[in-house]
Amino acid sequence: MYKRIASQYLGSQDAKLKSGLLMPSKSKLVLICAVLAHSLAAPMANAEEKLRNIFSYKGEVNQIGKVGWEPTEEIEQEGFHISFFGAPDSAAGCPKTVRSGAVTSNIFWANLEEDTGLGLIDWDHQWSPMSDAKCKMQGWQGYAHAHLKNVPGGGIGLYTHTGPKPTDSSLAFFQPYTSAGDRNGVNAGVEGAFATFRNTPYMADSKLTRPFGGNSQDNDLTRVAIRTYQNLTKFVMEDPSSQQIRQQTVVTLLNKRCILESREKFKKCHMQILFMNAIAGQSAKQTYAQIFSDKAQGDIPAIYGDLGAPGQTTYAKDGVGNVFPVWTSWAAETQSQVWSGQKWFQGEVSFNQFLNMLKLATANTKKIANANSITAGQLNEYFGPAYDDKEQWILLDAGFAQEIYNVNLERRAYVGGNLTELSVIALPY
Repeated sequence: MYKRIASQYLGSQDAKLKSGLLMPSKSKLVLICAVLAHSLAAPMANAEEKLRNIFSYKGEVNQIGKVGWEPTEEIEQEGFHISFFGAPDSAAGCPKTVRSGAVTSNIFWANLEEDTGLGLIDWDHQWSPMSDAKCKMQGWQGYAHAHLKNVPGGGIGLYTHTGPKPTDSSLAFFQPYTSAGDRNGVNAGVEGAFATFRNTPYMADSKLTRPFGGNSQDNDLTRVAIRTYQNLTKFVMEDPSSQQIRQQTVVTLLNKRCILESREKFKKCHMQILFMNAIAGQSAKQTYAQIFSDKAQGDIPAIYGDLGAPGQTTYAKDGVGNVFPVWTSWAAETQSQVWSGQKWFQGEVSFNQFLNMLKLATANTKKIANANSITAGQLNEYFGPAYDDKEQWILLDAGFAQEIYNVNLERRAYVGGNLTELSVIALPY
């Protein structure tokens, strides 16, 4: 399906210093040197341990899972999945109950290299939403599409389009959800595409990635690096006052003991992290990362926010103004326009920062303003008794996504780009 490698690691602090990715200020230099000394002084993990603690995608997908629009629970199975989220044009006559909508690989009208920055390799690895026999009008498609350049050094390309077609004033088949939202009543005005590598807690232990399985007992040094190599080729809004565009990295962590013992008893068990690689338009700029419960995913807790300049920490804030560090950027910061070539992004979350996320998520769910008042018992209630056990947190999924908010469908908004590398790495090594 995809590769986990132990022989190469580009994300360590010493590798970043050598490559010039880090440009620390004097105030951070002592801390960085201390981290490096700690990491290098620790004994190296054995090969099996390395394998468990690294997930890496570098252009090849060995097994493609589910591809479709409004996907079913099939995307929760192990594999690589591409999901389109949005609503079909009402004129196509597709029932609102459609799930796992059809896709077509016959997208001769798409300029894949121009739309996503990746050239076409074969017809079997490109997809666009299409109306099928469940709809009154069959064969309608576009303009959103996804494709794989499925070779070493290849990548994943996504193009998301809202509003009139590029060629005329008519609407494409696939558009944002209406004001009624999706089947959960949320995401009104949103269309998106997600390319996701999915694990399950029922996989063999040797196949699981433990993002906090780094070689340290210190919860500040124990951290996970989420690293991507991406491009943004198209990023256009004709009405920024009523539109927003995002390109983002999405990673979901799961507490294995929590989910296996009792999903209902502990309620949550997940934490989803979304790094904004690029964002622009309505309400795009956020000073703090935002915690929320994602109703489209069964109310799992999630946090999203920007990546800062190298060495800059992002914070989240509770209801009384307390601020909590949640991640630190060590590569490119969040962008607001297209860029030339590929760009590295890397956010690192220490285990203490992750515990801050759990505390903020619990406070948000319980509507408690002061997150510092959250008790261990309340954290147990949502994330289970092993919420603070680093070994119990596993990588559930990792992926690349694009979303558009557009409530003015007379005006276009579209985004296209690609991802050629994605790594989730436990540190220190």
